[in-house]
Amino acid sequence: MNLDLLSSISAATPLANLNAAQVRELQTALSSLGYGLDSDGILGPLTKSVWGRFKADNSLGEPDLIGPDSVGLLKQRLNGAGSDDVPPQAVNIVKTFEGYQVKAYQDTAGVWTIGYGTTKYPDGKTVAAGDTVTQAQAETYLAHDMLSCAQTLASTVPYWSAMNANQKSALISFGYNLGPGFYGGSDFNSITSALGGHRWTDVPRVMTLYSDPGESGHDGLLRRRIAEGDLWQGTGPFAAAA
Repeated sequence: MNLDLLSSISAATPLANLNAAQVRELQTALSSLGYGLDSDGILGPLTKSVWGRFKADNSLGEPDLIGPDSVGLLKQRLNGAGSDDVPPQAVNIVKTFEGYQVKAYQDTAGVWTIGYGTTKYPDGKTVAAGDTVTQAQAETYLAHDMLSCAQTLASTVPYWSAMNANQKSALISFGYNLGPGFYGGSDFNSITSALGGHRWTDVPRVMTLYSDPGESGHDGLLRRRIAEGDLWQGTGPFAAAA
């Protein structure tokens, strides 16, 4: 989507100054990102509210204004809509917390695991006792597993296309650890509610709920959840500039 009409805006402009065709183009773009708008060309309260939410989601001020910067970011998000690319931030945080294991081992749930947290090889065969892996093989398995995770999240998590790379990376790490199909799962009501309700400011706090309090691995999982929450907010060692 090229946003030809909105791209003609050369300076910060009140939404009220847009013509009907520009409003319709804006509504269509926001709807494509999952914000749920009818493209009727009418600048009503809902359209204003959704545009304000888009700007807030991307740390942009002045919710009643639209200009080259916000249009450019909107275009960037649209170009990434449906993308299943795995951001480098996601790879870095997963590799850090998973660690590289040459020999297969049983995780805390008793599942045989190898490399950077791989439990099933790309050919569908499960990891078994006695398996070994080179680092190059582990990298290949990791890339396969993370891409699969990202694809699942892109098809299940609301507003995925509207998220920046840091936010996607935080959820990829979360899903890689706890299962990419977590959204909507019976054990994941809190994060499902936060993401489905577009309460993005709640996500870092909610993530820490999934750290197995009282279990032996709690401290390590809590550190990971906190790091994912920081990454979601664009802070911490794994974040890239938004």
